[in-house]
Amino acid sequence: QPGFDWDRLMRLPYLQNKDVKDPVAADHQFRRMAWQDVQRAPFAFAQRLARKAVVFWHGCEIPRNIDIYGWRTTSYLLGATVWRAGVNFPCGLLVPLALAGAYAWRRRREGLLLTGTAVAFGLLVALYFPCSRYRVPMLPIVVLLACAGVQAMVEAVRARAWPTAGVLGAWMLVAGVAANLPLHWPTDRIRYEAHLWNTIGVAADIRGDLITAKHCYEDAAHFDPKLAEAHFNLGNIFARRQDRNRAEACYEAALDARADYDKAHVNLAIQLTDLGQMAEAMRHFALAEMLNPLNAEAFANHAAALQRAGRNQEALEMLNRAAAIDPRYRAKCRTLEQSLGNAQR
Repeated sequence: QPGFDWDRLMRLPYLQNKDVKDPVAADHQFRRMAWQDVQRAPFAFAQRLARKAVVFWHGCEIPRNIDIYGWRTTSYLLGATVWRAGVNFPCGLLVPLALAGAYAWRRRREGLLLTGTAVAFGLLVALYFPCSRYRVPMLPIVVLLACAGVQAMVEAVRARAWPTAGVLGAWMLVAGVAANLPLHWPTDRIRYEAHLWNTIGVAADIRGDLITAKHCYEDAAHFDPKLAEAHFNLGNIFARRQDRNRAEACYEAALDARADYDKAHVNLAIQLTDLGQMAEAMRHFALAEMLNPLNAEAFANHAAALQRAGRNQEALEMLNRAAAIDPRYRAKCRTLEQSLGNAQR
């Protein structure tokens, strides 16, 4: 999901291959990295794919950036139709019934088509990352096969075809246990309510509603004190209000949560510069540049701090590095070069 980890992943191709200069080349590099991973550990790669395929068909609703279970208390409809109480409803019930329906229709052309489509789609999603919203296109097929499973069971019982009913029941039982096992996924560790409040705060921040944004960021940090983005965004609010001490505290809290948060290092360094703590500011600028060599703003703000300290030649070096990453800084480079040239005459 969008955020610090996503940004770090997106810049990985640029850091691993200096020839990567644009998103197209980055996409090619990602494919090369994936293929290298397959060649290096094919068994582990297959295990991960199998696990993701299981996740796709498990009854639990796996979130992407919003946890649907967290909204049950705000909606009567969700409260009635999505729940976990021994059975993960609805998919924890639909998937076993659908598997029985696929067995019942195994000799019918439409059954093979529907089952093959569902399996192929699940495997395709497993190549990337599975979550509940990506299986929504399959729900009509799953519901249709589930109805076929119920119909086949009812007909078998009415006809006293106990062997057929037993096989269908066995399919339902095994699949039902598998789809409702109390398994744990990596997403279980994420406090989605904190991410939601942080996202709402960002939207308010963009609109210029700093009061609402501040309250949302504070709520996000309350729900998850380790959510570095919430502390960082709250620090930005205080920085704009010229409350440097509280901004500094927020950036330090962000770094306590994520020591490798390069943007927090940059903004903390800016506050320290304003507070006259130049040595500490320079240390944080250097850390930000080491953590993310592609952060042009880190070099540009480092240059601005050096200029304030009268170290113009060093500032020009930093601006050149910023301009090498982002052409928008070239004009500032030329201006500083001219200023230095005039001063030397």
